[in-house]
Amino acid sequence: MKRLILIIILLFSILNNYSYAESSRTWFPQILKPDSKDFLPDYSYAGYKWGEAKLPDLTPTLNVKDYGAIPNDNKDDTIAILTAIAAAKTMPGTVVLRFPKGRFIVTRVLFIKRSNFVLQGSGSGVNGTTMFIPKPLKDMHQPKSLERHKDYLIKNNKRVKGKLYSLFSWMGGVIWTGLHGGKSRYKGRYAIKNGKRGKHQILLASSPSKIKAGDIVEIQWFNKEGKDSSLLRHIIGKDPVKTGVRLYESPAKPLIRQSVTITEVNGKLLIIKEPLLHDLRGRWVPVLKHRLYLKNVGFEHFRIEFPDTKYAGHHIEDGFNAFYLMDLAHSWVKDVKVHNTDAAVLSSRCKNVTIDSIVVTGRTSHYSVHVSNSYGMLTTNFKFESEALHDPSLSTGAKLCVFSNGHIKTGRLDQHCGLNHQNLFDKITVNDGSQIFRHGGAKNWYPVAGLFNTFWNITINKGLKISCKNAPGARLVGLRGVKSAIRLNYSPNAYIEGINQKGIKVPSLYHYQLGKRLK
Repeated sequence: MKRLILIIILLFSILNNYSYAESSRTWFPQILKPDSKDFLPDYSYAGYKWGEAKLPDLTPTLNVKDYGAIPNDNKDDTIAILTAIAAAKTMPGTVVLRFPKGRFIVTRVLFIKRSNFVLQGSGSGVNGTTMFIPKPLKDMHQPKSLERHKDYLIKNNKRVKGKLYSLFSWMGGVIWTGLHGGKSRYKGRYAIKNGKRGKHQILLASSPSKIKAGDIVEIQWFNKEGKDSSLLRHIIGKDPVKTGVRLYESPAKPLIRQSVTITEVNGKLLIIKEPLLHDLRGRWVPVLKHRLYLKNVGFEHFRIEFPDTKYAGHHIEDGFNAFYLMDLAHSWVKDVKVHNTDAAVLSSRCKNVTIDSIVVTGRTSHYSVHVSNSYGMLTTNFKFESEALHDPSLSTGAKLCVFSNGHIKTGRLDQHCGLNHQNLFDKITVNDGSQIFRHGGAKNWYPVAGLFNTFWNITINKGLKISCKNAPGARLVGLRGVKSAIRLNYSPNAYIEGINQKGIKVPSLYHYQLGKRLK
């Protein structure tokens, strides 16, 4: 009898492996076919210059050595570097501040507040340029804007293990970009009459006097109808999901924002470069404002290294943060390695920024790359070799942002609530995927995500029983286990195709859509 049971188990195992191998035929996703009725966002507009141009390869114009920053002398180089950055502010055109090979010590925040500026090292490898940061942000001088955030934490009693949340859990970095003051980001306000999701036209209520081709403008949508508003149904769908109070408690504040580029002005009609994320309906009181950004800012070819310290803990981080990217458009981070960080890249209020060839190593961290309140961010050719609690993360207000062509040691493809939606995880290999859909975010920002977040050609080496709830209308195409089939439970109302099938003919949705558009 025991022998019979063993034979049955062996036959079942053989048949199971055979059926999994049979799924390896090449196939073309039905959702991409012309007759498909399932909506799929066009992700091809993500990245620097909408993916239409390569990242710049620029010649140095300044050298930090000329301002007293000497590599490998074991002395603090901060003042010399800040002096060089200050000198660059007075120079016209594009300024490329060069760091030679060697180790530089930085003990203060490097604030970048101008366009057309590049910090350029001499390589991210062991024989290249290293910025060593011996202390965390909590021990550095901080801008006054963080005091307002501290007041918010105190007012809302944001604590963990009796300690107040860290100011640096999702803010701040040793390299920190941004405009001067909150009000300077906008100018002008125009009422919108109508527009259609996926289209490139905006009809204003009146002819704009100060809008021209090339301007970046921000569209704002408002929820004036409460918890069951038509705008929320448009963004999160009609399926029953948990809805947090933050989505309807502030009708005077924009619920959704999208920055787009004007290509043509014809009276009241504006033609825009990027497709509209949502309809423009009168009941959602859509308005348009000029939006100012820093442009053509780059960070490339260097390594940022923090001391070998233990991770302090979730939301009580010390602030070993490398980059805090704010108010950037058509800018980049290229060929950068970050070691022993709490957060390699934090970003907010950015548009069309490319992060290319970033490598994160060392101890456990909070984030590898974190994207919030941004549009069209592209992170590509990445390697996240250390473990992060959210790895990578699409947080509040992330829209049409893309993670493409990367490898993650411990994958937690974080949808961090706050109406992140229409984003893409694309052509990614995950070593440990046992918590691949583990998400963060507070319940008052529920649901986990809005409609149409897309997971395309995700390969998982370990951890094959995966699930996600309260994330409506996702698109999951080509997810598979390497050695055995994954078991997937994703709800509500997910579009699922090609699970456990090898041989997808479109390995990267981003590059497929970009190639199709550019033809």
